[in-house]
Amino acid sequence: MTTSRTIPPGYAARSRRLLHVTGIFIVLSISACQNHLVRQGYEGPGKPDNEIARVIVPQELEITYINGLQYGKAMFVKETRIDVLPGNNDIVLEYLIFWDISSDDHEKIVSQPFLLHFNAVAGASYRVSFKQPESLEDARLFAKKPDIQLLDDTGNPVPSAELRYQLSDARLMASFTESATDNSALSAPTPGLLPAGGVSALDMLKYWWPHADSQQQEEFRRWINH
Repeated sequence: MTTSRTIPPGYAARSRRLLHVTGIFIVLSISACQNHLVRQGYEGPGKPDNEIARVIVPQELEITYINGLQYGKAMFVKETRIDVLPGNNDIVLEYLIFWDISSDDHEKIVSQPFLLHFNAVAGASYRVSFKQPESLEDARLFAKKPDIQLLDDTGNPVPSAELRYQLSDARLMASFTESATDNSALSAPTPGLLPAGGVSALDMLKYWWPHADSQQQEEFRRWINH
């Protein structure tokens, strides 16, 4: 006896949507090509390595400005390398993480912008370092006043490095205000900025979920259950 199987209403449509979304994530993952991003902290053409200094910034620190040049957010990048000229340099940073509270709940923790000022030496390499918070409460406290260090290539603190938490420059603060009140949506991740082999569809879903407001999250739930 042959038994027939009834396909639930809407099953085919849901399958097509899920295949479409999965396909996007696969394309993004396959097209990923690097674990780090390089940004130039000065205007004009690039210069030889012996004429610049390099600063490595970990993924938890968003780079907002480099010497007055504004930069957008970099997603799914383990670290960013900044090429700067010798002499005084200013990098404006924000501490930004999403702390996992449970498998489907996260808390966004973000600091106010703060400035790292230092004097760079041509040909030198530096790294921004800080003690990783071990708990949610530690992360919240850290975000109130991020305590970071700029280390040289031997692991020693750079004497000229200085942190400034009260940003008084009027033009800079105006730019922050403009950015904070900008209602434009976050742009999709640029494939070239995704780390090779390091991002799954689940990783991307986890990343975007906290960025959505409550209405968008509810609409997504309805879409999944449709």
